[in-house]
Amino acid sequence: MDVLQNLVMNAGGVGSVEKAEPLHAPVEWNGVSLPTLISLVLAWELFYQCSGMFINKKFAGDFASKKMKLYGCSYATAMMNAVICTLFGAWGFIWLWDAPERVKSVMASSPQDPWWNPRQRYPAYSFLAWLIVDGCHVLLNFGPKKLGGLDVIVHHLLFLSLVVCNIGYGVGPFVSSWLFCGELSSIPLNMRFFLVNTGRGSTPAMMTTNNAFAVTFFMMRVVLYWYGVLDFLNYAPSQMIAQGCDKLLVASVTLAINAGAGLNFYWFIQILKIATGGGCPSSGKSD
Repeated sequence: MDVLQNLVMNAGGVGSVEKAEPLHAPVEWNGVSLPTLISLVLAWELFYQCSGMFINKKFAGDFASKKMKLYGCSYATAMMNAVICTLFGAWGFIWLWDAPERVKSVMASSPQDPWWNPRQRYPAYSFLAWLIVDGCHVLLNFGPKKLGGLDVIVHHLLFLSLVVCNIGYGVGPFVSSWLFCGELSSIPLNMRFFLVNTGRGSTPAMMTTNNAFAVTFFMMRVVLYWYGVLDFLNYAPSQMIAQGCDKLLVASVTLAINAGAGLNFYWFIQILKIATGGGCPSSGKSD
């Protein structure tokens, strides 16, 4: 544990802990609202089941592939989650862009604080519920030729831990905003599945979707993500510690964010290999 804590203390900007703006109350675990989470889990599962019924009715004939009928509902649900995350992520990113570093690091906890927003946790609850639903279906349909392999499980566990910390402790609101923006690249990735499995894999629409996926993945999950990592390390660990966060919590969040960067880099290398040698993207789910 000392190694993790030293990692945080040696991160950029951590040497100026005494300069961080103090918070009125120390950061504490406030829990996760089970009624809210369960309601959203049920809502995502309902969307999953309804989209599955629609897809099987729409493509009852032989026009669509078997994978479309088996897994199309999962891709439709993932696409809806990506749209919601992108919209909320853009809102949060713009709103917190010029916020004080203390607010970017830890949510304002007092209604008297001008940066306090009671709706700030809503996107995290939605994303957490989707991660639970999608994670369960991935485990039930595990495999690179099904809904995903080990990389998908690692992705879900990493971001589940970050989202739980965001909800329960209120840490990393700005981090959450650019993480949610990264889901933009999942929209063309999921569109690609529907094109491939409805016989449109060699169309201009497919080429456009492939290009859109490559560009959005690079911009969101490489450029923006690494900007976010460097920005986070510059001030967030010191601000979080100054506002009462446990050093182990700060170290764990820092490690998870950097692990996510490593996973995105791994996926990006796979995309480059595909671009130069053919194949299907493995990031997120397979085709």
